[in-house]
Amino acid sequence: MIRLATSTFLACCLAACATSSGPTLAEAPIVVPEGKAVVLVYRISALTSAAYRHNVYLDGKLLASLPSGSFTHIPVTPGTYEVSTGNEKNPRMQSVSINVERGETVYVAYSAGRDLSTPASLRLSDSASSQRYLSGDYRFEAPIIQP
Repeated sequence: MIRLATSTFLACCLAACATSSGPTLAEAPIVVPEGKAVVLVYRISALTSAAYRHNVYLDGKLLASLPSGSFTHIPVTPGTYEVSTGNEKNPRMQSVSINVERGETVYVAYSAGRDLSTPASLRLSDSASSQRYLSGDYRFEAPIIQP
């Protein structure tokens, strides 16, 4: 029992190391700029690999390094893009191709694997499912690249 309590405590401490302190989606709603679209990527909150930030790329350029339970978004020109996750040596371990239309927000959900070398899944997500996740305590992580 003590071992379980210690493990749980350590997992929570490690998870706290890789958290975001940005605003929630409710505190900073997305505004799609005129003539643009928005790509929003969120990392599903889970204890698995919670101590690590995971890199997310847009067309091979580092978009953000996301902790568990966070999201980022960036305005883009309408068109086709590749969203991927991985590390510096292999930024395309998992990838999904997306097509964004003017005025649209496209959601991409990411579930982390057990460590930095094994991302579990990256997929397009519909608005309703994404909003259920994002309406909680998910925090914004500013994009590294600029639009």
